[in-house]
Amino acid sequence: MRIASGRGLLLMTLSAICGMVCLTMPQTEKYVHAIPSDVTLHLGDVILLGSSTWRGRLLKLLERDCLYVHTGILDKEDGRNYLVHADPSRNAVVRESLDAYLSSNRVECVMVMRVEDVGPDAIRAVDYARAQWGNAQRFNNTFRYGEGNGFYCTELVLCAWQAAGVELLPDISRGDKVFPSELLKSCRLKRIVECLGESFIAGFVL
Repeated sequence: MRIASGRGLLLMTLSAICGMVCLTMPQTEKYVHAIPSDVTLHLGDVILLGSSTWRGRLLKLLERDCLYVHTGILDKEDGRNYLVHADPSRNAVVRESLDAYLSSNRVECVMVMRVEDVGPDAIRAVDYARAQWGNAQRFNNTFRYGEGNGFYCTELVLCAWQAAGVELLPDISRGDKVFPSELLKSCRLKRIVECLGESFIAGFVL
């Protein structure tokens, strides 16, 4: 009989705890269903997402004070907004309607961040991310930057903007575990808007 590794046992235990937490918590949360209509999203915007799914709760247990547990890069086509992101539930890089993603997932909070003064470089970043979706890249379950096969969510965003000549987190190294909340520390990203539950709570750019 195959025995789970110490790390595997830890993840299994934490997953079980998260499941119990989800079952016992009052189901009164309000979720973000859309970005406010008066906020103009730009190609290449970095979207940070907080989630009350079991995976989101698991990451919050692993990383203290972690509000945002998922991230992706904004693509646009025919006036519609799409999220390109590495999705662990589908084990792949995917591209889907941002509104559809928000409406079908328990998203508790959203932060929109933007690399400013990059001009056409935003297209290069999005092209890179879109190409990983087209190549059917798998999800990087090691959660270590630059290691393993495929991408995890933060890694995809970092590599996309790196392909456009922008280092969002220049101090990280290969093998580091870089979670979505680390992007809040980037001096290259400007906060545009933050939404919590059903409320628009902060506009950083008018």
